[in-house]
Amino acid sequence: MAVIEKIRGKAGLLIGIVGFSLAAFILGDFFSTRNGFMSGSDSTVGEIKGKKINIMDFEARVQTQVDNYKLQSSNETVDQNTMDQLREQSWNQLINEMVMNPQFEKLGLTCSPKELLDMVQGKNPHQQIKQAFTDPKTGIFNSANVVNFLKNMDNDATGKTRQQWVLFENAIREERIQQKYYNLIKQGLFVTKAEAKDDFFAKNKTANVRFVALPYTSISDSTIEVTDSEMKTLYNATMKSTNRRLPQTSIMLLLK
Repeated sequence: MAVIEKIRGKAGLLIGIVGFSLAAFILGDFFSTRNGFMSGSDSTVGEIKGKKINIMDFEARVQTQVDNYKLQSSNETVDQNTMDQLREQSWNQLINEMVMNPQFEKLGLTCSPKELLDMVQGKNPHQQIKQAFTDPKTGIFNSANVVNFLKNMDNDATGKTRQQWVLFENAIREERIQQKYYNLIKQGLFVTKAEAKDDFFAKNKTANVRFVALPYTSISDSTIEVTDSEMKTLYNATMKSTNRRLPQTSIMLLLK
């Protein structure tokens, strides 16, 4: 009981010590993280094509994706799963800009205004245009509805309708350029008739074979004599084929 009374008497001191230790731990972790951030050691989120990507620049790009998502979905909240998808989308966008776009430019791949117009209100509308402007009752797409929408989209005083449309046009323009690139690769990969013929015969050709086997165990070891000259010849041939150099005694021991 005396020990318990002493502990109770020191309770305030113990609480103070624990509280101080906890605060010191939290503050120490905060300042170490802050110093690491300020020193720039954690300022790189990744690297693409030898170039380091600054975390602040990447987060700004992610925030743009978040704003676009909120604008298109009319939803002010973003769940964690969607946030992860937007981050991955932002990173893939960086890869396309830094890795793919230079290749597109090098090959002269573009999407002309005429192509874009055709994808929006021409004879070959983009699939998303068809889905958005097809009458759900009749299932018929009418390009006149697209033209009417474009004429009236500036009636939105907030400007959100035009902003959404610009984002959509940019997306289908990039998609068209990428599709041209993939088509070039597809057309560059082919199999000749001779290659196809060889492959067919290699997989389907059969043959009837008759052979006689003579197991080495049927020959007595005492009847075989291996000379030093034969072992040296085998050793030299083995070393030449493997580009290695071992003591000649090694191959001799193996043969014995």
